Amino acid sequence: MENQAISDFALVRHLFPSASVRGRMAGSHLGIILPGFALDLEARGYTGSGIRHHLLVAEHFGRWLDHRHVAVRRLSTLHVQQFLRSHLPRCGCARPAPKVPPDCRAALRRLVEFLRSQKRIKEPKAIPAPPSPEDRLIAAYDEHMNRVCGLPRRRSRTWLNGRSLIARTRRPTQR
Repeated sequence: MENQAISDFALVRHLFPSASVRGRMAGSHLGIILPGFALDLEARGYTGSGIRHHLLVAEHFGRWLDHRHVAVRRLSTLHVQQFLRSHLPRCGCARPAPKVPPDCRAALRRLVEFLRSQKRIKEPKAIPAPPSPEDRLIAAYDEHMNRVCGLPRRRSRTWLNGRSLIARTRRPTQR
């Protein structure tokens, strides 16, 4: 583990020769994860300039999180979406903050993958979609078949008969 930390630090030192830049990045809100993120990107085959860009995007995102008082442990993909949709279009942050939305989106996608692999990101709770009218019709039909005919619920029967029922209700009536 100690060799890992040395390797992380060596990579960041190689990518950012300026001690003041390294200090600024280390002191940023996401500074604790940047060396590991850099190593992960290197392992994926990213070039030095690509890794530098990703780290600058992560630092910009981290400053935005810090201004909103979002702790790293509370970070979610919703924060990434807010940053991309709300902050970037009107970003007035000083250089070297990357501001090109497609480039930032790609870098943050990689950052989210990394944070997921490290179990450091929370996922928003999925809200189930309300059942469609067709789904309600199929459920009612399945309940009818079970109650009236005594047939046990079968997924294939429900789907096939339900789709047939829907197709019939959508056809124009012929006289």
